[in-house]
Amino acid sequence: MKTILKITTIVIVALLSFITSSCNNDEPKIDQPTIASRTILVYMVSNNSLGYGGFDSNDLSEMIEASQYSDFNGGRLIVYLASIYGNPALYEITNGNVKTLKTYSSSTLSVEAKRMQEVINDTKEIAPANDYGLILWSHGNGWRQTGISEELDTPTASKNILAFGEDQGKQMNITTLAQVINDEDFSFIYFDCCYMATIEVAYELRNATPFIIASATEVLADGMPYEHNIPLLFEDSPNLKGACANTFDFYNCKDGVDRSCTISLINTHYISDLAQASSQIYKLQTSLPEDFTPQKFTLDSKCYYFDFAQYIEALSSNHPQLLEDWQNALNQVVIYKNETPYMWGILPLEHHCGLSTYIINNKSNYKTNGYDQLQWWNDVVKQPNH
Repeated sequence: MKTILKITTIVIVALLSFITSSCNNDEPKIDQPTIASRTILVYMVSNNSLGYGGFDSNDLSEMIEASQYSDFNGGRLIVYLASIYGNPALYEITNGNVKTLKTYSSSTLSVEAKRMQEVINDTKEIAPANDYGLILWSHGNGWRQTGISEELDTPTASKNILAFGEDQGKQMNITTLAQVINDEDFSFIYFDCCYMATIEVAYELRNATPFIIASATEVLADGMPYEHNIPLLFEDSPNLKGACANTFDFYNCKDGVDRSCTISLINTHYISDLAQASSQIYKLQTSLPEDFTPQKFTLDSKCYYFDFAQYIEALSSNHPQLLEDWQNALNQVVIYKNETPYMWGILPLEHHCGLSTYIINNKSNYKTNGYDQLQWWNDVVKQPNH
């Protein structure tokens, strides 16, 4: 079944992209929409190695499969796809079919704020709903700000380097993403991309959505099991814990390097309490123990993602009350987490609290990859002597 669906999806995407890039810009006539119970926008940026590997087609096939046995509880599944084939386009998946809603010029990158904002506006106009969810599908870089720069057209905007997604080698900064979606009322965001379960990302998005699903480590290219998770996300109250468990189980039953997964459900409503508790510990300005070996979440020679709880415990080992307050706050924020014993069969996951963080180990590296641009640094970590 999945093989047939994969081939069908590839043909559909390639054909639609060819038609929209070689013909005129006439769009299909859109009837006046009714109000859906929930609209979920899957924002897929696969004009990169994931697209060349066919992983976007695999996941589209799973979405089509889900639509064949679920009516989405009166909701609508909208997919923005920026693939390796032709121009980006907005699609709707329903009843096993893929319908083109709108096409876009490829002159604007899908990791630019104006394109994402345009797609969100179009989605809400074409598929208005009582509730909205957002799935972000692409490569991910967590808090790291390592791409292009742009300035949003808002009075409070500042120039930001770009870190979600990858389109022609460019990425979107988490600060830019926050500015785009801050007032869009998404009831959840699912990051189907790597390294997004960082405290820095969660804090940046604390006003953008009440719930975030993300991974502290790399997400294997298969991504989440859409055929199982999409129906859960359309339940009256999105079954976010169920979606997390599905994703974890999908990988945990595998063998070898494929048995690799971390997953977290983050409640941003309590993140200000966690920030306050963290600030009290950072104010101690305690040095890390000499024998402290932080839990890494990547094998790269330069690591930017370490387990948050292990780090805080090392800083506050002589202050049990502060640590207890911090742990209570963390338990309010991370309401589901799970991890396989290893990543890639090599990296032991001995510590995984559900959130990673960057460790500032000297006064000179707080500007690494634009860390000093983040609200977490400026509101919580930064001390007067920095």
